[in-house]
Amino acid sequence: MMGYGYFTFEELQWSDAGKLITDGTYNYKIPCVMDVPEKFNVTLLRNSRNLRAVYSSKGLGEPAVCLANTVFFAIKDAIQSARNDAGLMGTFDMDTPATPEKIRLACGDSVIDFANKTI
Repeated sequence: MMGYGYFTFEELQWSDAGKLITDGTYNYKIPCVMDVPEKFNVTLLRNSRNLRAVYSSKGLGEPAVCLANTVFFAIKDAIQSARNDAGLMGTFDMDTPATPEKIRLACGDSVIDFANKTI
């Protein structure tokens, strides 16, 4: 969940003066219990050789954060599919975190066109 939050929720924002604005949980969004997928299976490797660690672990947190980039790329792939459906072919740029706002804007569909016309 830490990696999931890093790639999808945790957007640092800075003021024009260079002060960190998102410095607390009131305005810095992190995943909560409602963000955990309904089906979330985790298993640990059994019968490993390192007898001094839990299931031969060397580090439990950091590898999961690194592998969480798959969440970002799955989202980007879904956006590419939505863009293709909207007739927008080719590549597009997208930075992490993939916030709901960035995802919606990147889709480039009729909802965004409608919003741009009403602003």
